[in-house]
Amino acid sequence: METQHRGCEDHQDRKIRKLLQFTINEKPYFLPSGYYLVRDLKTLAQVSECHILAEIRNCDVDDLTDDTATHIEGGEVFKSFPGKGDNS
Repeated sequence: METQHRGCEDHQDRKIRKLLQFTINEKPYFLPSGYYLVRDLKTLAQVSECHILAEIRNCDVDDLTDDTATHIEGGEVFKSFPGKGDNS
């Protein structure tokens, strides 16, 4: 019985390790590797729909549209900015 229980714990540990960390507005989030729509990342981070989410890479800022799919591989940095016409 102990071996089976240990096997379950090992499985749980592997599952946890598969979640990759990335940040949105300097706050860490965790998701499995894969493609995600920007609108879903904004929802996850409670970013206003009228804000633009940008990916920061090597000092470059790449604005992303809500219907863009972005690949989460771990270590990505996203920042939200007010969209055009947004007074917030």
